[in-house]
Amino acid sequence: MMADGGVVIPKIAGRISPAHFCNPVHRTIFQAILDNFEQVEEIDFSTVTQHLTQASQIDSAGGAAYVTQIGTIFFTSANYEYYLEAVQNTYALRQFNADAIETVRLACEPGTEVPALAERVQAQASRFAALAAPRKGGLTVRTPNELIGMTFDDTDNYFGDHWLNSSGYKT
Repeated sequence: MMADGGVVIPKIAGRISPAHFCNPVHRTIFQAILDNFEQVEEIDFSTVTQHLTQASQIDSAGGAAYVTQIGTIFFTSANYEYYLEAVQNTYALRQFNADAIETVRLACEPGTEVPALAERVQAQASRFAALAAPRKGGLTVRTPNELIGMTFDDTDNYFGDHWLNSSGYKT
């Protein structure tokens, strides 16, 4: 079951929310964990299953067997950091993807001004860096103006000396 839930849940509750989960079933289960933790000091997946059942959400959480299976596979105090980072990473990538799709849509609209689009890209890069910041090593983001202003020697240092040609091979 959820080993050391009383220790782990406060550590993850402030770092992720149900919105971090792409799968609605996982969102429901995580919300139930948070709700249950606020009400019950000792938490495990049987108490989470009971909470979901009482709230008439057990079916939307994949059923009692699925909730128990999730609990026995994933949640221990030894590996919660690994799964926390995986959830944060996929959330950041989904946000980045949504921003990129919207930017492409705007770029295809007639009358879109390049400076405004460049500012949007810069703001997106800053948001993406902020999402990645809690992760090990973080993320360094260069502004479009910094990238445009770089000399060829600078780009060799930034991107590496080897470029892919049109066939995909390094030159």
